[in-house]
Amino acid sequence: MLDGALLAMAGVWSGRWGLILSGIAFVAGAVAVFYYWRRHLRRLREINEGLESRFRELMEMKGEPRDTESKEE
Repeated sequence: MLDGALLAMAGVWSGRWGLILSGIAFVAGAVAVFYYWRRHLRRLREINEGLESRFRELMEMKGEPRDTESKEE
């Protein structure tokens, strides 16, 4: 993200539109990566919660209720 900002600033300073547009594109790409990474982590969290609840249901059906949390020794 810093590269894009510095590239855009260099474009403003030198008056070159190509550098300005390239800098904006780099910043937009970095923002998109952060957004989609957070979305990806949120989706993985949802999947994990669903799997844990399903695991608990299966263990209860089996007759062995267990705590899925790790126990510290």
